[in-house]
Amino acid sequence: MLRVFTWMTYLNNVEENGETSFAHYGASVKPEKENSNLGT
Repeated sequence: MLRVFTWMTYLNNVEENGETSFAHYGASVKPEKENSNLGT
């Protein structure tokens, strides 16, 4: 069994464009300062 764990913390805000896209899950996240995203 293989598990993948992802942790991302955004260090600043992005004013225009720029999202992190998770195409496999059909989701995207807009970066906001000091926001963390966890995924498995």
